Amino acid sequence: MQNIDTTLRIILGLHYAVFGLNKFLLFLPVVASNPFAQEVIDSFYQTGYLMQLVGFFQITSGLMLILNQFTNLGILIALPVSINIAAYTIFTSNFGAQSVIAAALVVGANFWLLFRRRKNYFFIFNKI
Repeated sequence: MQNIDTTLRIILGLHYAVFGLNKFLLFLPVVASNPFAQEVIDSFYQTGYLMQLVGFFQITSGLMLILNQFTNLGILIALPVSINIAAYTIFTSNFGAQSVIAAALVVGANFWLLFRRRKNYFFIFNKI
């Protein structure tokens, strides 16, 4: 199980680091499977800050996961981004094979790591 956790942690970290850098450097094309989904992506970029903010959090959490430093915090930072990846895929009907697979893998890996480290998060839910 430790090997699975390490592999998922590194893959998720690389995914977040690469796609977070892409928000700033635009080295990978951002193409959706339908016009509405593309319009949503374009509007996110047109805000002038939203995609850069998401990219910052992706890079930060990705580096935390890759370097195995502050890993529990990195998982928590990545969680809302993972959920939004899935929500974007569902609500824009962006059901291209790449989108669905990417969303499922990212959300699945994030929840797997969260579940496996659940004992580390109990202090958040304890009454003070």
